[in-house]
Amino acid sequence: MKPESKFCTGQRFLKWKGKNADPNSYPGPGHSCVLRVDPGGHIFYWTREHNWSKTKRIAHESYAVICSIFIIEKYLQEVEYRFIANVVDVRKGKYAVLEHPMAKFDDANILQECLMTIVLNTDFVNPEFLTFMITPEQAKEVDEWADYIFKLSQETRRNQRGVLFYLQKLFAPLRYANNEQIITIDELVSVMFLPSRRLNSI
Repeated sequence: MKPESKFCTGQRFLKWKGKNADPNSYPGPGHSCVLRVDPGGHIFYWTREHNWSKTKRIAHESYAVICSIFIIEKYLQEVEYRFIANVVDVRKGKYAVLEHPMAKFDDANILQECLMTIVLNTDFVNPEFLTFMITPEQAKEVDEWADYIFKLSQETRRNQRGVLFYLQKLFAPLRYANNEQIITIDELVSVMFLPSRRLNSI
């Protein structure tokens, strides 16, 4: 099951702060980002947008009923990723995980349809919840993304793979989720000779 082009191209979301996020990392409830799946289906990754006008627009459209417009500083390009194989559930709508319950805000039902939480678990005791929100006009896109990521994860976990698959998986973050936009020899070597504890999590 290879990712479709629309998921590789990406979709703009508002990435919510996690419960363990540094409160001083950026202002407001989250930041605008573009969520993508790599062409090999190994990782999903999101790039923080540093275009102020686009960030302000999505914050206004999706979050105006929750808080006033907040000022987003211009950040350098920042990319984060997670492995598809570590996804154990994808929740949407009212089942999405939020630090602040939506019931506290007006028009909560409208915003609930825009939410998606990707649940990851590598050791069965420390789950990670990543919540994304889209604009109300694009709420149907949430269903497509949630269903696709979950199905891709289930297929990845279920099927047996060869050595080449895992080599491609190791290099996927370096190729698609590289903050520096360049790949050095040292980085290539570090990927090829990972510590055993990191290899066990791949």
